Amino acid sequence: MAQIMSSRQLRVAYHFTRLNQNHSRVTRDEFVIRKYSSLPARTQVVVCGAGMVGNSIAYHLTQAGWTDVVVLEQNQISSGTSHDGSGVLGLFKPASERKIVTHSVELIKQLQNLGYNLGFQQCGSLNLARTHDRAIALKRRVAYVKPSGLQCEWLDRHAIKALHPLLFTDDLEGGVWVPDDAVANPFAVSNTLASLAQDQGAKYVTNCRVYTVITDDEPHTQITPKVTHIQTNKGTVECEYFVNASGMWARKLGEQSLPKVRIPTFPAEHFYLHTLPMREAAVNLPLIRDYDSHMFCVTRDSKFIIGGFERKAKPAFDNGIPENWKSLLVGDEAHFRPIKKGAEHRLPILQNALYEKLINVPDNFTPDGKWILGETPEIDNYFVAVGMNGNNIQGAIGSGQAIAEWIIYGTPATQMLPFDVRRFIDLHNNRRYLKERTTEVVGRHYQILYPEQCEYRTARRLRCSPIYSELEAAGALFGTRMGFERALYFDKQRRKSQANDFMAENTFGKPHFHDLVHEEYNACREGVGIIDLSSFTKMEITSIGYDRKRLFDAEESRVQSASNQVVEFMQKLCSNDVNIPVGGVVHTGMHNDQGGYENEGMLIRKFDNSHLIVTGAKGETKSFNWFAQLLKYLSIPPKFGVLVITSNKVRDLEKNHPKAVLLFYRKL
Repeated sequence: MAQIMSSRQLRVAYHFTRLNQNHSRVTRDEFVIRKYSSLPARTQVVVCGAGMVGNSIAYHLTQAGWTDVVVLEQNQISSGTSHDGSGVLGLFKPASERKIVTHSVELIKQLQNLGYNLGFQQCGSLNLARTHDRAIALKRRVAYVKPSGLQCEWLDRHAIKALHPLLFTDDLEGGVWVPDDAVANPFAVSNTLASLAQDQGAKYVTNCRVYTVITDDEPHTQITPKVTHIQTNKGTVECEYFVNASGMWARKLGEQSLPKVRIPTFPAEHFYLHTLPMREAAVNLPLIRDYDSHMFCVTRDSKFIIGGFERKAKPAFDNGIPENWKSLLVGDEAHFRPIKKGAEHRLPILQNALYEKLINVPDNFTPDGKWILGETPEIDNYFVAVGMNGNNIQGAIGSGQAIAEWIIYGTPATQMLPFDVRRFIDLHNNRRYLKERTTEVVGRHYQILYPEQCEYRTARRLRCSPIYSELEAAGALFGTRMGFERALYFDKQRRKSQANDFMAENTFGKPHFHDLVHEEYNACREGVGIIDLSSFTKMEITSIGYDRKRLFDAEESRVQSASNQVVEFMQKLCSNDVNIPVGGVVHTGMHNDQGGYENEGMLIRKFDNSHLIVTGAKGETKSFNWFAQLLKYLSIPPKFGVLVITSNKVRDLEKNHPKAVLLFYRKL
């Protein structure tokens, strides 16, 4: 990785030297992008979507010398949701997200310094706390982002007032000052990236709608097909790589691919309110985030821009995105009123301001509020870069760089696990699920996420254990993991009518369930405990010899095959010794060809030639995809529950219940 990054830095330095020599100043109205009316017969990379993300990918690919790139746009360049937006570039985030946003800030800043009029202002941000719990949440965030290099500090209300004299601060506990946060013009940035990508060799074909992605008949890897052609209304183009950066249309395009590609996103209505130009907004004021009002306010082009992430969002386009989608979207004054009211409370000068028309700019949101990036598990060389969650400019440029490097080097050059498209399962792509979850996930951007107390409330009870009803009757309070209801703790005092309630209270102190969990711990330690692991991922790997006529999961195949290949194979992957007796259980890590950590879990040796793998729920798709690259045949066992009996008295349990129909596997 160090070698890759150093070479990239050399390319960046060379590129900006070349830009400085060959490009004059460009303003918002001076973009001239050549558009092709027909498709080439063949190209190396096809990017679908000429918005902020697609233009960034094309820019970074061509910057690295991959000039055989075609960008397909169903309308005009930057005509989707990239045209409008807040332009906020926020760094007050976990390290993995901040690294991507940092590249966005640096690139826009460098282009601005070279003469491109991008409206870039490094104005800093004030992240406000009105309540005691909010202050704790922000201070905790400062504590974990500061060691990774972000400049930020906690300020009292008086210091906040000094930085932003227009703010009402009397009701504040304090706030966090982040001096490197910035704002830019998203339309200008998107068009500049497109112009530069074209100058470096990319071809743009507008009014070109992608119908489907076609794959080879013979799988490229063991079981995964590979991209070969893209079918559009202007014909078919052959390509090696395809990138779906089509924003709100990404999910539908994924479903039209052969085979179908899972891209769980759903659009939500997203509102912005601009004031008319004001003298007070002409100065470089800090960006304001008032989390407790779910509101932010930024100045750009001598205007105040108000936006927010409301507590209950409005999903857009229930029946699909129509052709005339822009004309159907109107500003919902009643829905936006709490955000506007919060802005006018925090900035009293806005109470007498004149406003432009409220605009509705829908954007894609994901089930967990994080970007969706990477190569899909369904099709090799099919990449996805979508789900910007209400702010295209913030993640688009860094995401474009990450996808470009992934294509060029065959592996991501930065930490992508939190955003990996393989973190989802089919359930997450269900339209009803997405619509319901979108109402909640938008507001979580500004919600206090208490430790171990921030479970989702929407789209619940979709996957349940076989003993769910028994757990519920015993007083279980459930959380959700990969859509699966998992018992978090048991409260025997809960009434039956309370069985589906959520946690009654949240706190940064000792949680109300602390003593209940301690009681469970002692019961498992001193007595016999049963833990339901049915939500975990389960895979089976079996040696079947050379008799291909037998069913892979047939019982006689497992028993009669004398092949020991499964043990030899797993010994190469696992850090622990997995050549254990039949009936044994071993916990082990599993590693890739570079020695990196791919997975961990329990290996159960069911037969001489068969291992059952039980691993974490979150890694279901990623784990299966990884094994699929290595094996010709891989089985997902029939759906069943997993119960772990934890005690030093298990042998007594067997003796006291000799007729119990239980299959015991023992940890060695």
